[in-house]
Amino acid sequence: MFCYKSVNVIEQYGKSKIVFFSSSAFLSFFILYYLIFRTFVSNTALHDLGFIFFIVSIYIIIPIHSLFHYIPLFIANKKIKLILKVIKGVPIVTGKVPNPVPKYLAIIVLLFPTIMITTLAITSSLLAPQLLHYISLIAAVNIGLCIYDIIPLIQIVKAPKDSYIQIYKNGYRILRTSRT
Repeated sequence: MFCYKSVNVIEQYGKSKIVFFSSSAFLSFFILYYLIFRTFVSNTALHDLGFIFFIVSIYIIIPIHSLFHYIPLFIANKKIKLILKVIKGVPIVTGKVPNPVPKYLAIIVLLFPTIMITTLAITSSLLAPQLLHYISLIAAVNIGLCIYDIIPLIQIVKAPKDSYIQIYKNGYRILRTSRT
């Protein structure tokens, strides 16, 4: 196999641009999600669980988002080694995937946290509308984190159909079996 393309989001776009995109996505999603649910779904009085609950919720969404990336790999029975790291006080789940994965599986891996956490947030908002403000913030943080997934996803989708994706520490490598 040869490397068709290497994808490193931070290197290609810069950290400040990624933080700007992520913050913009977070803010836009929060406003839209909250307004749509408050306007069309429920006008229930909001219940305050306190600042500590809010901080803990935001704190745990990051490792949950990271962990959700690896669920499709477990389901596909791919070899993986999970590592729990604490970076600047925030727990983050990282993993080592020793073998390249097919393109379709890499796409699922990148989209899985976005789809699952957003679906859980929508369901939770419908079941517990009094907690909408917390749920919408958690969902918005998840969407902000998803910017790091969406940028390489665009390049992976454009890769040839028979490509394999190697996940490594700083990004992704798109691999091909032949040069045709």
